[in-house]
Amino acid sequence: MVRETVRPHARTDYRQPAPVYAQALRGFGLDIPPETLIQRAQTSSAEIRQEMAALAVLIAEKKSWSDANYRAVIARLKMKQLTADEVLPYYQDIIGQIEDIIRRERIITLLDRAMSIRLGSEAENAAQPAPHMLPLPLTGGTGEERGTFVLTSGTPPAAAEETETFDDFTFAAGTWTLTAHEGRPGHELQFAAMVERGVSLARSYFAFNSVNVEGWALYAEAELKPY
Repeated sequence: MVRETVRPHARTDYRQPAPVYAQALRGFGLDIPPETLIQRAQTSSAEIRQEMAALAVLIAEKKSWSDANYRAVIARLKMKQLTADEVLPYYQDIIGQIEDIIRRERIITLLDRAMSIRLGSEAENAAQPAPHMLPLPLTGGTGEERGTFVLTSGTPPAAAEETETFDDFTFAAGTWTLTAHEGRPGHELQFAAMVERGVSLARSYFAFNSVNVEGWALYAEAELKPY
């Protein structure tokens, strides 16, 4: 039935039709043509690889590593994994250092209160294996809620006989960028400012898209990067 009736009418290309894809992008806040987006993404990807290659040489030289290829350097950096007991205090130390930098360099105005941060449960780690921000409600809140930076202690193997775990977000060298992105001055500060200063219903409903949300977090990374 499927072969005779459905498949003759199916598309041969896995990609969405161009108009459908363009409309989907607009739903994420991207109103430029997909072709232009692809060209910009390919250019950015090449630039990032070049930057990683240059940084890898400096890191390898500092640590006396023989292989300065950026892939090899990343692999070596990932060897320094944080244990479940180390994750939270390590990130708390990093956010303290980042806030000191923000104040010293006068990058942005910080909130007077400490950032809310905690370690995710095993169930949360399985559902979302990356550190992430649990934003507070933009509408209908009591004003007492706080967004929380939720950390991961790694994802256990899917089956008992497996040994590999998801370790992309539990190595020490990655904590700075992750904290700047998900914590301060990234998403935690972004959503706290929106709620505590007040935000229109229109922005609450329509601006929760990748361009608006992730755009700020990537900008926050760039602001911290020189330090």
